Amino acid sequence: AHSGGSASCTQKAVCEVCGTEYGELAGHEYGTQWKSDETEHWHECEQCGAKTDVEAHSGGSASCTQKAVCEICGAEYGELAEHDYGTQWKSDETGHWRECIWCGAKTDVTAHSGGSASCTQKAVCEICGTAYGELAEHNYGTQWKSDEIGHWHECVWCGAMTDMAVHSSGDTASPTQKAVCEICGAEYGEFAGHNYGTQWKSDESGHWHECIWCGAKTDVAAHSGGSASCTQKAVCEICGAAYGELAEHNYGTQWKSDGTGHWHECVWCGATADVAAHSGGSASCTQKAVCEICGTEYGELAGHNYGTQWKYDTDYHWRECGTCGAASSKDAHTFTDGVCTVCGYVNGEALEYTVRFDANGGIVDPSSAVTKDGRLESLPVPTRTGYDFMGWYTEAAGGTPVSVNQVFASDTVLYAHWEKQDSGNTGGSSVASNPSYSVSLPSKVEGGAITANKRYAEEGETFRFTVTPDEGYELDTLTVTDSQGREIDLEYEDGKYSFKMPSERVTIEASFRQIAAEPEPLPFTDVAENAWYTGAVRYVYENGLMAGTGTITFAPDMTTSRAMIATILWRMAGSPVVNDAMDFSDVDPGTWYGEAIRWAASEGIVDGYGNGIFGPDDPITREQFAVMLYRFAQKQGYDVSVGEDTNILSYTDVANLGEYAVSAMQWACGAGVINGTSTTTLSPRDSATRSQAAVMLMRFCEKYVTW
Repeated sequence: AHSGGSASCTQKAVCEVCGTEYGELAGHEYGTQWKSDETEHWHECEQCGAKTDVEAHSGGSASCTQKAVCEICGAEYGELAEHDYGTQWKSDETGHWRECIWCGAKTDVTAHSGGSASCTQKAVCEICGTAYGELAEHNYGTQWKSDEIGHWHECVWCGAMTDMAVHSSGDTASPTQKAVCEICGAEYGEFAGHNYGTQWKSDESGHWHECIWCGAKTDVAAHSGGSASCTQKAVCEICGAAYGELAEHNYGTQWKSDGTGHWHECVWCGATADVAAHSGGSASCTQKAVCEICGTEYGELAGHNYGTQWKYDTDYHWRECGTCGAASSKDAHTFTDGVCTVCGYVNGEALEYTVRFDANGGIVDPSSAVTKDGRLESLPVPTRTGYDFMGWYTEAAGGTPVSVNQVFASDTVLYAHWEKQDSGNTGGSSVASNPSYSVSLPSKVEGGAITANKRYAEEGETFRFTVTPDEGYELDTLTVTDSQGREIDLEYEDGKYSFKMPSERVTIEASFRQIAAEPEPLPFTDVAENAWYTGAVRYVYENGLMAGTGTITFAPDMTTSRAMIATILWRMAGSPVVNDAMDFSDVDPGTWYGEAIRWAASEGIVDGYGNGIFGPDDPITREQFAVMLYRFAQKQGYDVSVGEDTNILSYTDVANLGEYAVSAMQWACGAGVINGTSTTTLSPRDSATRSQAAVMLMRFCEKYVTW
């Protein structure tokens, strides 16, 4: 067999004997040495150059001076890296930069900038933080530093001082403040003593001298001396200040009065108290009523008191005043069958008629009678066991009651009416044993009724009757008189009236009146129930002329504006719409009073102050109010002629009345719309308060306006 020789990867072994190749090729011999190029590395066969383990380079880091070194084969590969300047600044006295950590190359080389130097520290560069440049000068500023002795300017950085000097001049010292240096403004030196001066200071209780600098007090004492009135407090005799309380009004005891009321008047201010309408006393046709309180005559003369008794002669009848004897208008008789149907006068010869009495189940004696002058002298009293006689009537059932005053015009039958007695009252002949007399009750009275259980009674018997008002009515007058017109005394007990029956006929007369509805209370807590203006406030509030200043306030003492009065008159006229231009520059047409003032100006009720000014918010004066009402009355066609005969010269302040308002004020006083503020003053320029406005409007409306 072949033998010897060595095989390789490229050639089989060669037999040493015969020189023939034999066997198999050997494997590659790569060894351990890496081969590489720029991108990869490998192991290479030493015999044939075949490669194995071929891979790209990996690992290692490049810098700006050296490529990356492969961690496997150790060969450099790839590109050099960029410079790595980092973030740390390098600097010297003049500038700064960033430096490559590998090669020392520089970038961003610039001079220092920013920052401010002080006297203790250079400026610090805003970019790299390095101190650079020169120290600054001291900064003393303008603010003074000071102590008790002097002042100076001080460096704000290091505290170095300059301009040092002692304090000088300045304000004078006071007890509360030392002198102030005129250079630095610091207080220095000592406090001064108090300066009280000579001027008195005061409050409600006392007076004193006061230091003009600190307010310290000396000579403190209570006020003394002087006398107070209701318009001025007492004046201290030492300091001259008013002190204490106003005195109460001095009303005295003398009553003041006018045609409608009376009051006590303060001797100092004219204020009124105890204001009330006249009351008491009774007017007659010859004299007015005299007030029981102040003694003034007031109101109107009463009408004549003609009574119910007719006077007559052969031709006429009339009633005669019981006070003055004056006769009412005389009217001619109206005869029917010879008898006047009004007064009962019988014409000519005495007329005789037969009146027959039907006892209607009872017994009567006489059973008939004959009239004289158309009347019966008396009516008989029938009897019926177990019944009370109720009177004679024109019908057996129903009909009209008949009294001895009845005037007969023909023969007539009268019928007795009866009421069954209680079981305890047997009636009978005892009734007939004594004469009875009739009691005449009104058959029909408006507002109520008068009832009794019988119509006749014996002399001395107690006659009882009941007065029953209808709903909403009350008894007004009740009189019981005998046949001579004399009034009979009444008693009242257990809901019934009673009287002792005289020996003659009796007439009961009564009248009823409607009960006045209790008015709803006003919502205003500042309007007293007994104030002199309360009725007027109710009137203007309920008629929609004025409202409150709030839900529960009327503010009676507050002034009334010109715009408000113009608006009230506009509403009274029906709130008419007019298209006239607004002549007043201070009146906004869009306000609540704009249309009212436009209307009032177009009607000539208001003129304004001139130059296009109206003054809507100005308080209205009494004379301005009078003028507006006067012109409104003229425009509405009301009779204002009363002013032509009214003299207002008795008022001592009439000279204060504007010429434009004279006629209006004469009318207002004559018509009773405005009264003086006292018996001698009119106060035309005073503002009208809301309470006064309410009174004037009520008086005006009650005289002229029909709602």
